[in-house]
Amino acid sequence: MKNFLFPIIILAIFSACSNSSETTASEPEGPLPLHSSFSYTEEDLDELIDGVTGIDAPSREAIMTAVKANPETFFDLMEEMLKEDPSLFILVDKQHPLESSYIPPDLVNMDDISLFKKNKSAMQIRRICLPSLIEMNQAAEEEGLELLHSSCYRSYVYQVKTYNYWVEQLGKEEADKVSAYPGKSQHQLGLALDFGSIDDSYAETAEGAWQLENAWKYGWSLSFPEGKEELTGYSYECWHYRYIGKAAARVEKEYFHGLQQNLLTFWKEKEEDIRSHKLSESPVQES
Repeated sequence: MKNFLFPIIILAIFSACSNSSETTASEPEGPLPLHSSFSYTEEDLDELIDGVTGIDAPSREAIMTAVKANPETFFDLMEEMLKEDPSLFILVDKQHPLESSYIPPDLVNMDDISLFKKNKSAMQIRRICLPSLIEMNQAAEEEGLELLHSSCYRSYVYQVKTYNYWVEQLGKEEADKVSAYPGKSQHQLGLALDFGSIDDSYAETAEGAWQLENAWKYGWSLSFPEGKEELTGYSYECWHYRYIGKAAARVEKEYFHGLQQNLLTFWKEKEEDIRSHKLSESPVQES
């Protein structure tokens, strides 16, 4: 009887030890990541968001609150932004100019698309914008509206003429509020588009009101919102939209409180960090 029981006892001891080892190995060590595709934990958000020097403290706090309320969607959208053409997120403002030689690589003539109502010929815009711009125009048309496209790509040389004109009309101090110095205009990116009358009256039109409410759904962002001159450096422009892609436009709306300037500042400072926290895809197991 003793000889019969001995192997059973040994097997039971081995099995218990094995199960204990498996349980220990499966227990996570340290804080859990907030998203399956990134290594960020909740503690890391302090450095990710509070570490952005180009955004003021109250805005960072508001962004942090929004991210902590829904980190899963935030990092879903970060993942989508990483897949986009990086040029969509170039920060161009009074402190971050483009080279005078910068010309977008995929400019197309808007005259080639009959859907677009234009106030002048030979306007150019980047091809990457076209699918979303067509989609936005069609959506507006379904509402009985017609978007007027008034100004798109401007070369550095063209912006020299535009800026000098406004200096002559208003003086340099006032001109700097309504016109970008050459190299500091979003229009040079080929991603910015002015709509309608290019003045404050556009906000009072049905098209202007519709765009303010809906443009983000198609990846278009109002660059210079009302009351944010100190942040953007420019007076309110209800007609000036920039294409940043659908994922970024949703991030801007849901986490950055509709402020393109803060979103693009965040991305400029933190894109590399976000990429470094992106987890590698798990290799596909062969059956």
